Amino acid sequence: LVVAILSLGLAALALPEFNKLADKTLLVSQLFQPSILISVMIMIAVISILAGSYPALVLSRFEPVKVLKGAFKNTQSGNWLRHSLIVFQFSIAVFLIAATFIIQQQLQYIQNKKLCYDRSHLLVMNIDQRIIDKIDLVKTEFKTNREVLGVSKAHSTPVKIVGGYSMSKSDSETEGIISVKASPIDEDYLKVNNLELLYGSDLNRQDILDANQAEESKVFYHYILNETGAKALGWKPEEAIGKKMFLGSHRPGEVKGVVKDFHFASLHNPIEPLVLFPGGWGSTLLVKLSGNNLSQTIADIGQKWQTLAPHRPFECRFLDEDFDKLYKSETRTGSVFSIFSFIAILLACLGLFGLSAYAAHQRVKEIGVRKVLGASIGNIVLLLSNNFIKLIGLAFILAAPLTWFIMNSWLQDFAYRITVSWVVFAAAGGAILLVTAFTLSIQAIKAAV
Repeated sequence: LVVAILSLGLAALALPEFNKLADKTLLVSQLFQPSILISVMIMIAVISILAGSYPALVLSRFEPVKVLKGAFKNTQSGNWLRHSLIVFQFSIAVFLIAATFIIQQQLQYIQNKKLCYDRSHLLVMNIDQRIIDKIDLVKTEFKTNREVLGVSKAHSTPVKIVGGYSMSKSDSETEGIISVKASPIDEDYLKVNNLELLYGSDLNRQDILDANQAEESKVFYHYILNETGAKALGWKPEEAIGKKMFLGSHRPGEVKGVVKDFHFASLHNPIEPLVLFPGGWGSTLLVKLSGNNLSQTIADIGQKWQTLAPHRPFECRFLDEDFDKLYKSETRTGSVFSIFSFIAILLACLGLFGLSAYAAHQRVKEIGVRKVLGASIGNIVLLLSNNFIKLIGLAFILAAPLTWFIMNSWLQDFAYRITVSWVVFAAAGGAILLVTAFTLSIQAIKAAV
């Protein structure tokens, strides 16, 4: 009971950090519920029984005199158990270290991969129809600040476009229909997000007006496709300009421009066909900043917002935050693996420290004889460490293929991913070897001197 309460007390102290790591809102009071307390007590009791049962069963087979003389230490079963536990512990440690390296490499790859749009210093605000009705005034007022490089109204940011549509070369509801992602934009969207226009020209004010005619018969759309979208319709990107197409069956228009493929979803998914079209509606305002005097610039925008949109509180975020949310799960997994790697190494080294002390104690007479015969401290250290180093090598050999298989399976979830390199396993093995050598050397040098 005392151990259970102390354990829950330590858990309560660590709960705030655990909530941050796991993205949960657990309360301290929940830890001390009777069901939790009883479960912890049962778990501690079961572990204690299991830990003590094997030595008790083995020792019970020996005669009391032999047990008191330490006969168990020389049995094959005793050696096999100790060696197996060392291999098992360090196999887990190798797996966790290598997995942590791979996860961090993938996250770094995601952060550094060229997405073909610029998300730096891009402010995002949610807007409503009352703001859209005076969007030109909002843009003009914001751009009076020289640190504001551009303002765009859109339905989606380039980080995540999810609108599902269909496109085709004709208005037929059955002929050549292709599923596509699409989003309404204005004439400033490409410039604000620094999307690269490969062919054709950008949207202008007249294109916006053409798509929002009062008479339905006069409505006409000018489309911006990505490279994948042009190819999906059977055109080379440079040949798509001026070609007729439909978005759905009620939006006739033509291709006005083709942009370079950019990642408008997470790297879990391959780039899909995309259509950007002029639209009068939207829910997002994008404000491109120079990056100078950010706090002052945002404060100035906030003051203008209170005047232009007093009905809505000023709330903003940077586009980087939206991007980071796409990989929140992977970031959390990396943090968890890092913590458990540290715990696994610590526990393995504690066990190794105890076993090396035990081995040195059992061989103290042998060490004395070897020193009398001229053995150096280095010889003694090597003698006591040699067997353990072999076990660590066996643990590495067992853990490396399993780690490679599991992490390759995890990486398959990404359409764009790193290649698992042998360097990762070399680094994990080297880290384990250094920690092991340090742990063993403490007892070995102590015994040698």
